[in-house]
Amino acid sequence: MAVTNPFGPRSDPRYVRFKEAIDRLVLGKPAVIELRWSPREKGGHWFLYPRARFSHVDFGAPAGPESPLEIQWDWHGNHTWESHLTAYDWPRLYGEVEKRYARFARAHPQAVWNIYDGSWREAILRPAGSGGSAKNEFGRKVAMLKDLQAWDIITDEQLQRWIDELLQEYI
Repeated sequence: MAVTNPFGPRSDPRYVRFKEAIDRLVLGKPAVIELRWSPREKGGHWFLYPRARFSHVDFGAPAGPESPLEIQWDWHGNHTWESHLTAYDWPRLYGEVEKRYARFARAHPQAVWNIYDGSWREAILRPAGSGGSAKNEFGRKVAMLKDLQAWDIITDEQLQRWIDELLQEYI
């Protein structure tokens, strides 16, 4: 789904990545618990920060901005996440996330924002070997990606691309 900018054709590429991933990975989907916005990484990206691989350190930052999401339940007990924000509200939310990060970026550069509850944590990579062997970790990551594909959160092409990236990381 392409993101349209209500303020004109020139969009900040960081904002475009922010909003497109929300449309693709969050809205209308079950929660992807370990998904976080990292303002620092690669010019701002959404990443999965599994607790088996990352410590989620509470460094005392107040939550905010507030999550724009609301949980929606169907008659079968399944849930998805929806938002009441309009096209004009999303750029404002993005700006607030970036502004909050700028306040503590120097002291906590690994800070990441949780869209589901608005919290900030510092995602610190655990030392190798603290969460099991690299082979087991690779297998867990691939299984998680396959789950995302099965839930129609990512496409077959994205699955293959991310597995290829994982292979490069572990080879």
